[in-house]
Amino acid sequence: MSVEVVFISAYVIPPAIPIIASAITSITGVVASLSAVKTITTAISNVSHYLDKELLKSSEYFPDNGLFVTKMNNYKILTDSLKKLNLKKFNCLQENYIEVVGKNFLVVFKRDNDSEAYSASFDGNVDLCFSQKFLDNLHEEYINEVQQTVYFELVERAKNKNIKIESEEVLQDNSILLTFDVNNMF
Repeated sequence: MSVEVVFISAYVIPPAIPIIASAITSITGVVASLSAVKTITTAISNVSHYLDKELLKSSEYFPDNGLFVTKMNNYKILTDSLKKLNLKKFNCLQENYIEVVGKNFLVVFKRDNDSEAYSASFDGNVDLCFSQKFLDNLHEEYINEVQQTVYFELVERAKNKNIKIESEEVLQDNSILLTFDVNNMF
């Protein structure tokens, strides 16, 4: 028997990581194979539904205070994404406050606590169109970083549980299809 898991090439909410990872863990436990497959299918379905409804937008703009509320809430993934966009000049006074110095702009990402998404505000002569395009590009890179994080976490957990990866395929939309061999698990 094989179990297939597809990573959607979009932002995966951090709560989805343990859901998907626990699905693999449940395969190795006393759980019946149908139940394990159902758990994985449900986890992927829940993530897909959330992605379709909400997270395809990179941010929401509030003109009253000039803030963009983003969907990004992970400090390490955000800073890694900034680096990949060649924005290496940034000050991190703490994980909840990041100043990024661009060529002709300054953007500040801040949040009140670790469980919230970052808001972004731009300083300098930056128009709304530039701000939104910048955040869209950053969000796209953030999505890729989250997908990589989830992928490596699942592969590592499968390895630790001696679950063999039967096949691995990158699909046309950059999602990743993993097929796990669970023949000897039950």
